[in-house]
Amino acid sequence: MTRRGWQWVWGLAAIAASAGPAAAGPQIRFVGIGAAAGFGMTRGAQSEAVPEAGGGRLPRASGSTLSEGAACTLGKDGFLEWEGSIGHFRAKRTSESLVPSGSTFSASTGTLPSGTIKIDTAPSTLPPGAQGTAVVTAPGPSGTTVRIDSSSFSPQDPPGNRTTVFAYSPTAGGGSYIAMALDGQSLTAAGFGLIYDGQGIVVAGLGGPGWTRKSTMLRDTTTSWSQSLRIGRRIDTSGPWTLTPRVGLETLALDRRISQQVSYRLDPFSDGATLPAITLGQTERLRSHYLALTLGAGASRDLGDGWRLAVSLDAGRGRMHGTLSGWHNATIEGIAAQSFADPEQRYSTMTWTGRVTLGLSREIGSDTTLSIGLYEDYLSAVPTMVTELSPASGDITTGADSVSVDGGGTELYTRRVATRPQFGTGVSLSIVHRF
Repeated sequence: MTRRGWQWVWGLAAIAASAGPAAAGPQIRFVGIGAAAGFGMTRGAQSEAVPEAGGGRLPRASGSTLSEGAACTLGKDGFLEWEGSIGHFRAKRTSESLVPSGSTFSASTGTLPSGTIKIDTAPSTLPPGAQGTAVVTAPGPSGTTVRIDSSSFSPQDPPGNRTTVFAYSPTAGGGSYIAMALDGQSLTAAGFGLIYDGQGIVVAGLGGPGWTRKSTMLRDTTTSWSQSLRIGRRIDTSGPWTLTPRVGLETLALDRRISQQVSYRLDPFSDGATLPAITLGQTERLRSHYLALTLGAGASRDLGDGWRLAVSLDAGRGRMHGTLSGWHNATIEGIAAQSFADPEQRYSTMTWTGRVTLGLSREIGSDTTLSIGLYEDYLSAVPTMVTELSPASGDITTGADSVSVDGGGTELYTRRVATRPQFGTGVSLSIVHRF
């Protein structure tokens, strides 16, 4: 996700500059084309995970890029170069855990959907056994209320009594679901309820002894496109170095997708019978566009035996603007799935850019040069997503053997766009053919 994930470490500008003073004839002369590949890592602008996915920042992104370019001379010592690239960077984090026995859990998107969930697994004493009650209500069509009310009991005697139950009902804006498992011999029960609609998604429940498995997946991918056009001049010094100051215009487009997914599966017994898993998903898409004026300089010198050393430094000032779009979705395995779009947001800011390169090149033929080098990129404002918690957690209450949710559009947290500085470090390999 660097501003330009590839770098010409002794690139077309140096070739154009080293073409020498123009002889009699055309004052504009096409001198070379090139291609490059690079691998790098970014740091500083990682996105934040939502609370139900564990929070914290995602790992640093890594990826590769491909690029091409062309250059020509302008008059005696001037040059013009064009460069373009496409890159793909990715970060991913996964986890899997068991909800501890008797522990309550809940997860939601930022806004709670309309409705209520109540789960109670307090064991029965007369007669002894496991019992569970799950009640879910949500708005139905034409002002009605959809209600799932399920109670189940598994006696302690005879040994081996086990019960599973699940139910689903569509609602006015989405759906509702409950699942429970009971083991009478151990006086243990577990279960959860789910509601989803266009406002959001919520799940709440209680875990059994290793019965409820939670899985999370977070993925942050960015595809980048960049183009630049730079004009410069060759300056011969009295020493071994050749200088190439330049000014240019650069465009960059970033398409970033941040996907987060949380799944719960109630898998209580070893007889192969499982209950449908539920999955909460959320995807945010940040499409950003940059335009910057750049100023820089390069220096190169011969090292002998066909080798050449080159360094360069570029800085720029520009503007970035973009849009945030997204959607959240709920899936009940084998039963139902639904997705809801979130409102679009716009953002913009001024930005600084920077780049430093260091590389070695060697002629591998009369008209071909191979280069390898290191680069460090900088962007002062890269859009990312952050989470802001609200004090409304009282809408989810828990007890020793119960959990309840009262929704109705309450915001538990909000997601917003923030800009952070980003650095990118990598290695590149390029090949240039001269005409």
